[in-house]
Amino acid sequence: MRITHLKDMQIKRVILINPPFYYFSGIAAKAANYIRIPLGLCYLASYIREKNDVDVEIIDAPALGLDLVQLKKKILVSDVDFIGISVVTPNVNVTREIISFIKKNKKNVMVVVGGPHVTIRPEDLLDVADVCIRGEGEETLSELIDCLNTGKEIYDIDGIVYKDNVNLKVNPSRRPLECLDEVPFPALDLLDLSRYRHIYPYKNNQRIASILTARGCPYNCHFCGNNSLWNGNVRYRSIDNVIEEIKQIRDKLDVLLFWIEDDLFGSDSRVREFCKKAIDNELNIKWMCHIRCDSISEETLFLMKEAGCLEVQVGVESGDDSILQAINKNLTIKQIESFFRLAKRIGINIWATFIFGLYGENKETIKKSIALSKRLDPTYVTFIHLLPFPGTQIYEDYSAKGYIKTYDWSKYSWHHMPVFETNSLNLRDLVKLKKRAYLEFYLRPRKLFSYIVHLFKTGSVKLMFRNLLLFIKLSLNV
Repeated sequence: MRITHLKDMQIKRVILINPPFYYFSGIAAKAANYIRIPLGLCYLASYIREKNDVDVEIIDAPALGLDLVQLKKKILVSDVDFIGISVVTPNVNVTREIISFIKKNKKNVMVVVGGPHVTIRPEDLLDVADVCIRGEGEETLSELIDCLNTGKEIYDIDGIVYKDNVNLKVNPSRRPLECLDEVPFPALDLLDLSRYRHIYPYKNNQRIASILTARGCPYNCHFCGNNSLWNGNVRYRSIDNVIEEIKQIRDKLDVLLFWIEDDLFGSDSRVREFCKKAIDNELNIKWMCHIRCDSISEETLFLMKEAGCLEVQVGVESGDDSILQAINKNLTIKQIESFFRLAKRIGINIWATFIFGLYGENKETIKKSIALSKRLDPTYVTFIHLLPFPGTQIYEDYSAKGYIKTYDWSKYSWHHMPVFETNSLNLRDLVKLKKRAYLEFYLRPRKLFSYIVHLFKTGSVKLMFRNLLLFIKLSLNV
């Protein structure tokens, strides 16, 4: 077996790595990247720090501005027994290079991979990594470290995949954690929170923290891998537990701006409970979340505003009702328009997202999406090409039809070149129409004026130049 040479090792120091990855490339890569907190690694760190009594370090390469060469140097001088790497589809190739470097230069270090991509495709890295952790990782990682430290066999641990000579050994999936309230709060103290920024400039945008109040999503949109990762199940933390975490982050880490990372921030009643308790506990914070246009009532939107909600991110996806139906979005343009009118009247900012290249898409449907974006007029908008990630229904369908033109995972990034073509849209069409979308939305005089006024009001003039570079990147694809 590949990992017998590590059988008698003792794990005292663990490093968890978020590999180098940029949402944007070219001239805007360093000036305008949207750096998100690696919340999954923070949960793993807090769990094993408590359960296994090990020293843990998180190296978040994107936030620290580390390229591959700099990351290798940092690993080389580290005193470490065990390295875990978080893998999403765009960083598979760079992760392979990191692991190969570790195996060449630190032979007695165990390397484990986890995350969405290897949960679906563990075979992509198990020719170099020792073990893959599939799905939810806290208990699996803790058990793995415990087995190594006590001399027990690791080969029957639920939730892992490893290479048995030339064959993959896929162990049974681990049962999901039953009570999320019992999971230690994520170890944000291991990060430099001053390095994280929201993409839109707010006055309190100096330090931001991410929180997760649930795992999973009750919906099954065909472009999303949620169903594959969570089997359609949703587990919720209690609102009291969430409020306590926010208090601790606010008081200990001096953070007043929070991004609720849930794929969907709960039902109307759950959001209303959160808002009421945030007000009753006098949290005095600002926060943002993902919601659907049909999930929140007018009463709750007013309450969200009172409780400090600055912004909601809404996946519009398309300006064509037939496409929304085809992707199993279960929304209509009429519902979307109604929600936008209401949220804008209440005074909550909206980040809208559109996806180009979904089922049945053609030039005319994309033009309808562009027109809808201007009609809705959200605070800001992102237009992205579809990314058919492994584990999504659309990946299976597009792969079967021959639409996917590359399986080089390093090219799978929302703001790079498209990785697919369809019978109705070629690569040139997709690139041209995305440029058109950004130019038509952002170069309207009213939008430009309102954005500049906001920047000056919030004292974010420096961010004006950062976002100018971002706009150039997205518009001109450089």
